[in-house]
Amino acid sequence: MTVSVETEVEIRRLFFAEHWRVGTIAAQLGVHEDVVRRVTGLTERKPPSTPRSRLVDPVADFISDTLERYPRLRATRLYDMVRDRNRSAPRHGWGITEKKKFQKFHSEGSPTHPFL
Repeated sequence: MTVSVETEVEIRRLFFAEHWRVGTIAAQLGVHEDVVRRVTGLTERKPPSTPRSRLVDPVADFISDTLERYPRLRATRLYDMVRDRNRSAPRHGWGITEKKKFQKFHSEGSPTHPFL
């Protein structure tokens, strides 16, 4: 659907200056929500972002080597070993949230053994 230049200007003003939501603008101006998204540029695809490095990446080799030698080692013990060896890392970066992420990383690499 083609809208007039005046309507496009009004859509942009309401969206960017007045901070109205897409549905509100569409209802007030009597246009479809897709028109509002197209005019404001919300339908344009963002370029794919590069993945961020994980906190575990610098010690991944140590983790892999340790798990090869001790495959039944618990994630909490491995976490303590990494934390004790990594004194240069900021202490606040290895909190409870990071411990949970670390345990997830540990479980991704370890094989699952069924109970016999």
